[in-house]
This record gives sequence, structure tokens and C-alpha cells, in this order.
Amino acid sequence: MPRPLWLLLLTAWGCGRLGYDAVSVRAGSPDAAPAAASDGARVEAGPVIPGPDAAVPPGPPPATGVIIIGESTASSFPFVYNGSAQPAGDVVRLILGGGKSAGSAFLRRPFGLRDATTFKIDFAFRVYAGDGTVGGDGLALVLQSSNAGSSALGLLGGNLGYAPIQPSVGVELDTFMNPTDPNNNHMAIDVDGDTVNSRQVASNLPFDINDGVTHHVWFEYDGPSKTVRVYASANSTKPAQPLLTDTIDLVARLGSQMYVGFTSATALFTNTHDIETLGYDFRY
Repeated sequence: MPRPLWLLLLTAWGCGRLGYDAVSVRAGSPDAAPAAASDGARVEAGPVIPGPDAAVPPGPPPATGVIIIGESTASSFPFVYNGSAQPAGDVVRLILGGGKSAGSAFLRRPFGLRDATTFKIDFAFRVYAGDGTVGGDGLALVLQSSNAGSSALGLLGGNLGYAPIQPSVGVELDTFMNPTDPNNNHMAIDVDGDTVNSRQVASNLPFDINDGVTHHVWFEYDGPSKTVRVYASANSTKPAQPLLTDTIDLVARLGSQMYVGFTSATALFTNTHDIETLGYDFRY
């Protein structure tokens, strides 16, 4: 797999126009300059992101950031890893192709939520190996404010490591057809970990989730209208039209803050599930 060693500075809104502080962590590579920070993070702007054993600075994460995972930052990337999840070179590896496994990785610090909060989250993922395009079970982007915080982890198989984490809102990328699923390649918006009774479902995707190729997803939320839009593409260009749209009041559902992260699970059929990049942009 080619290493994602490029670095986007900001998402479309641009923190300069919004008056935000920006932080970006560059992936480690043979051509990169030696890391300046003792925890392995090379910081372009803003504070050093703490490692798993470091004291977490008070307050929320920077309002805007693009983080690319690399060998020098894998152990210091600001995720809490649960279950089978682990840092693995260029990626956050939620599942390493093992059967009957579940893993999650959440940013260790929560983001604040207000009625007017508008934000974007974008990520790149790859699902491969194991049983290939007949493998399972998929992954989910999860926004949650459960009592477990960044240590939240759900159940195996069709639960995607997401159910029953609550309160939560999630976007599932499901690769195995269970009795209540439309097919073995769909995306859906779920609440409170309910992957059976999804609010919105898209069964005609622009890619095969577990085809072994890097794909991209964008999650956008408009606070004033309470509108959720989800976009998906086989490449890094965001489509003009969303794949999924819903109306959800995140503040009413999640409260004043939320943890952002990913979950995944397998059962008898397996794949390796990797998160390659993560970007976010919040306006309050």
C-alpha cells in the first residue's frame, strides 16, 4: 500500500478565515526531517499532540486539524485504542483480519458542541485481506458521549464494534449481509449503536468497501438546521451531492461534548480494517 505521506493544510473553510489555531502532524518517512518532539510528533504549528502516556492538556482539541498517521507518530497519535485496535505504521488498524474481534479508536479529547456548531470530518480508509470482498464486517465513524468516553467499545460481528455505544450517532460502512441488511456493501446513519434500524441507508455505493483500495468519506453537520450530510467517493474528490442526508439535533442527543472515533468488528468472515487519514474543521 502506498504511504499517504502528503499533507493537506486545512479543509475547505480554512482556519485562517475563521480565526482558528491550526495543528497538523506530518507522517514520518525516510525523507522527513528528524522529529523535533520527544514523543515522535513533528508539529508544524500549534502545540505538540500528547502521546498515550503523556498528560492531556486541558480543553478541547484545536478547532481545525488534519492528521496523517505515520511511523514516527503511531505511538503518540492522540487516539485511545480499545480491543483489537492498534497503531500500525501508516494507519490506525481497527482489526488485523482476525475472526470474532472488535476494536475502536477514539480521539482522547472530546469536541465541544453548541446549538450553532457546524463542522466537517473527513477520513480515508482501506478494508482488505482476510476473505476479500466477501469478508466482514465493516467499520463505523462514531460520534458519542457515552460514560466510557474514549474507551468505548461495542460488540462483535454485525454490531461493527459500535452497538450498543450510546448516546451516539454513527455512519456505518457494512460489508456483510445480515438478515436485516439490504446487501453486503452499504452505508447507513445510525443512532445509539442501532445498526439494525438505521435512520438512512444507501445500498448503491460508488465503490466496494472491502475491495482493498483507499476510499474517502466526509461527514458534515450544520448546527442551525440540524442537518447531517454524508459523502463518499472512490477518490479524494468530494462529490457534489451527498450519499446520505438526515436531520439530527446532535446537542439534544449527545449533550455539550462528543468523542470522535472509529469502530470495527468481525465474526466468522474477516478483513483488515485501517483508517489512513483523519481531518476535521469545527465552527462554533
